[in-house]
Amino acid sequence: MADGTSALEKAKVFAGKMFARPNIVWLVGEGVVTLFVVSMLSKLLLYASLIGFVVALAYRAWIVYKDVPAPFANPRHVFITGATSGIGEYLAYFYARAGAETLYLSGRNTERLERVCATCKAQPGARASLVVKAVQVDVTDAVAMRQCMEEADAATPLDLVYANAGVSASTLKGVKYEEMCRQVIDINVTGILNTVFPVRDKMKQRKRGQFVIIASIAGIASLPGNHPYAASKAAAISLGQGFRSELGPHGVGVTTVCPGFVRSGMTEERQATMGLPFFMETEPAVEIIARGVAENIDVVVFPFPTALGGWILRVLPFFVHDIISSRVSKYMYKA
Repeated sequence: MADGTSALEKAKVFAGKMFARPNIVWLVGEGVVTLFVVSMLSKLLLYASLIGFVVALAYRAWIVYKDVPAPFANPRHVFITGATSGIGEYLAYFYARAGAETLYLSGRNTERLERVCATCKAQPGARASLVVKAVQVDVTDAVAMRQCMEEADAATPLDLVYANAGVSASTLKGVKYEEMCRQVIDINVTGILNTVFPVRDKMKQRKRGQFVIIASIAGIASLPGNHPYAASKAAAISLGQGFRSELGPHGVGVTTVCPGFVRSGMTEERQATMGLPFFMETEPAVEIIARGVAENIDVVVFPFPTALGGWILRVLPFFVHDIISSRVSKYMYKA
């Protein structure tokens, strides 16, 4: 041959470039294999799911028939971060109505905290002796969080702690993009650690108590426009499941909550301007959360249509997810 290279050698070079990992051929090929394996297992998974459903139905019927109380029902002393609006605010109202003895409500806005505290005491069914304490603290401040939580636990051993404080890009307007990303991760992830660790060992020693991690369906599957938020909530889900495995043997419950679009400061503007699918009002969402928490369910995900969409996106091969994301990006960013 003119260049002294044999056809076989050229073919080897071509094949090396063609199938060098990673490239689109490997990505699509791995996706095809994954879908094939899933399709082969689908019948087995369907039968296993049906059997699991029947067993769960029978177990629930026995629970209701015997009137067995939920394992973590009726907490007396409750600590809720991010209690100035949205889910945190309505959780405070729920537990006031449910007969809690002490509510510790934390947030950064003193005026809102005082309003929520006053409203808690006015809830129908609330104890006349209900104590509601406003705790002005930033969940990213580890020292301040440890101090206020240890003080609360020393005064009234905490039965239930909600790591609820969180922000998204929509609540951090006017902040540069990089700083917004850092704040979202700091508040939504570091805030969980600063909420759990101050009383974690004390609950283990008492062999009772419960933590609730408020995550999001966005943590199950991310689309463009919310990736810092989605990343923080994916971390929240992992932390919640990890804490549950660690603390469960010590009698401490951990429930992770993944709501869809629920009315709050994060969602109200988007709902008003563009509409959000399967949008929920805050009060019914909180009732779902509270029931799952009382039962010590590992992960509470709702509403089902939004959850189903998240699960489907999660199991799609990466290249399919990339195609969907690119289409969404063109729509969102007018690319």
